[in-house]
Amino acid sequence: YSCKIRLGGEERWHRIVARSTWSADDPPKYTGFIGKAVDIHDSHLKLATLEQEASHDALTGLLNHAYAQKRILAQMEESPTSQYALAILDLDHFKSANDNYGHSFGDQVLRHMAERLRFSIRGGDIAARVGGDEFLIFLEYNADLEPVIQRIYNAISGGKFDEFTISVSMGVATTEKVGSNYDTL
Repeated sequence: YSCKIRLGGEERWHRIVARSTWSADDPPKYTGFIGKAVDIHDSHLKLATLEQEASHDALTGLLNHAYAQKRILAQMEESPTSQYALAILDLDHFKSANDNYGHSFGDQVLRHMAERLRFSIRGGDIAARVGGDEFLIFLEYNADLEPVIQRIYNAISGGKFDEFTISVSMGVATTEKVGSNYDTL
């Protein structure tokens, strides 16, 4: 069993190892238990860091495509009768941002875009960087989808990042229209 234990004002992760002790009588009688708490804080943090690196895009902090796909498939499997939408969006003229202002500027544009995307979706929605200047949004919906997509589109498109105008192209597919196959979506 692993848990946090507060020692000296600091919470650290520990693994608790315990076993019961029994008498030599027949039948045996419970006599107590013995155990220890092993500090695993550093290894726990390293593992959490590795999991973060494996599941998230290093530049934007959004989920990476492989992990987003895994989460999407799990969500569709968990609630197969729900209605879902998958949106793919692409930054328009992104190549010109890199060409005219440099790749460091392009990276800043991608981070800016990821932040706008993060703030435009709900807590249960999935946002990921698919690659390059392409992003993915996966969401469950109950009512009319169009206002939700329009709100997200308006939140992420328009305006400028320094001198670069933010414009996106976006396509949306729904499980209602194409089914629950991820590749088809």
